[in-house]
Amino acid sequence: MKNSEDLEIVFKKISSANLHLVEDLSSEISKDMYFLFICENGRLKIMIEGVAFELFKGDVCIYTPGRNVSLIDYSHDLSGLLLGSSNDRLQRTIYSVFNVERLIYLRSNPTLHLYQEQLNTLSQFVKSAIEVFKETSQSETDYTKKLKDSLVNSVCYYVLHLYSIYRSESENKNNSFNRSSDILKRFLVLLFHNYIKERSVEFYASQIGLSKRYFSTMIKSESGKTPKQWIEQVVIEEIKHYLSNPNMPIKEIAYHFNFTSQSFFGKFFKESVGISPKEYRQNILKK
Repeated sequence: MKNSEDLEIVFKKISSANLHLVEDLSSEISKDMYFLFICENGRLKIMIEGVAFELFKGDVCIYTPGRNVSLIDYSHDLSGLLLGSSNDRLQRTIYSVFNVERLIYLRSNPTLHLYQEQLNTLSQFVKSAIEVFKETSQSETDYTKKLKDSLVNSVCYYVLHLYSIYRSESENKNNSFNRSSDILKRFLVLLFHNYIKERSVEFYASQIGLSKRYFSTMIKSESGKTPKQWIEQVVIEEIKHYLSNPNMPIKEIAYHFNFTSQSFFGKFFKESVGISPKEYRQNILKK
């Protein structure tokens, strides 16, 4: 059995000559891994949860676990770096600096464009980390494990730092009022503060002062997801985070999330994830 603290890393140099590696990512994504793709040259077009994203030189894509991704198109001069990690501490690193609202925003806006200096720094950072991994591959000591762990976390912190800058600049440049965008932002703020006790679309529509139908139309139009899908996504992501703690009883988690019974909690989770909370926890502990 693998200890949940063990570091599992996927690193690949991507080019048009080996695009099958991207097409074969489904087997790795099923491991609930986080991925970072750095486009160093050319163009790559992918689909994440039915939404197309096109990456060019200087673009970075952050993939969060549990989402369907597929390759659409690419240029013949494509090249880049792909870094993935299933480390549990990496998830805690992200949670330590990104609240639920920002995590939701990140999942909806997984790409950002870097300036050349930022791109060079990140690429060198990742390549240096990989060299350390190769150099210490035959020496698995407590020191090397902590070293690898800290390197991955450092890359993570740097990317999140760049992402925060990108988001702030985007918001400052967007001075025009967009009604559907404003409704989505207000909904996400409300959702972040109320998701534990309030999970009905009617509640959020009424808080914003809209009919359920109009509210749902605006949210779907702006984000590609219905309010119900957003609510379930936030709740499920948080439940998964609690289930990763083996010391917290499932019954207590159900109570924390305001479910009337543990059986109803289990049904809600299984309908969304496909397995019971107990099975999910067992799978997490096996890694």
